[in-house]
Amino acid sequence: MTLLNELPTIIDEAGTYLTRSGDTVRIHEVKQNSNPETTSFDAKGTVRYLKEGNFRYTQKFNIWHVSGRLSVFSVSEHDIVSKKMITLQ
Repeated sequence: MTLLNELPTIIDEAGTYLTRSGDTVRIHEVKQNSNPETTSFDAKGTVRYLKEGNFRYTQKFNIWHVSGRLSVFSVSEHDIVSKKMITLQ
């Protein structure tokens, strides 16, 4: 079993990221883990998604591990997988 602290860092600064399901996350704060021997969820932000059967976006505050994982126990559709690239027009 791979420990979260052994996974690559995806969330390295405040900014806009994407989840596995394609939703947008705005990370507001990333704290430095003071003890690398522990697993901590140091990235705080808001995920924006469409609720099923609803035509309006819903926002939910969450915390993530810097690897992008939302949970220590399982993979989630709300795991962060990459930074969102901004396209200039």
